This record gives sequence, structure tokens and C-alpha cells, in this order.
Amino acid sequence: MTTASSETQQRRARQRAREDRAHTENAIRLLMKSISGRRWLWLLMEFTGPFQANFHNDPFGSARQEGLRIVGLRILAEVQRICPQEYLSMTTENTGVQVAEPEEEPTDGD
Repeated sequence: MTTASSETQQRRARQRAREDRAHTENAIRLLMKSISGRRWLWLLMEFTGPFQANFHNDPFGSARQEGLRIVGLRILAEVQRICPQEYLSMTTENTGVQVAEPEEEPTDGD
């Protein structure tokens, strides 16, 4: 019976992970739909500094900054994966620089 119980627990854990993933994706989509949501996320990204060097003379300062950077990179990856168009909008809105969209591959008929 331990095996059946273990399989049931594993199945529930996988289902919970799928539900958690769906909730996260929905939350990011909702956040990125509004200008104020994109602005808030941009400020969060500035705070975490995913594109900043994190060297400090103090090793604890470096460790703290690296931890923040890793969080920022994780958020950045999720946003780019879930809603890439809104990420481009967010970048343009907050930097004033128009970000080029990737060109589509030509099809054989073109």
C-alpha cells in the first residue's frame, strides 16, 4: 500500500505544480496588460539589477547583490517567455528606446 500511496502523492504533487505554474503565468499576464503593472515590474527589475555587475569589496554585499540579480533574471526569463510582446512594450515605455521586434522567417511562397 505504500507504493500506491506514494504514487498518489506524486500525482497530487505534479498536479499542484501544474496549477501553480498556471497561476503564475496568469498573474504575469495580468500584470503586463497594464501600463502601471509594466511600470511596477520595471522598477522591480531595476531594484534586482539583472544586467548589473555585482562586485563589491565586501563579500556579503556581493552575495546579496548576486541573490537579487538571480531573482531578477528569473523574473525576466518568465516575462519574456510568457508575454514577449508586452516585454518589448515595457522596455520602450521605460527607456524611450524602440526595441526592434524579431523578424519573421520568410516562407517558401514569399
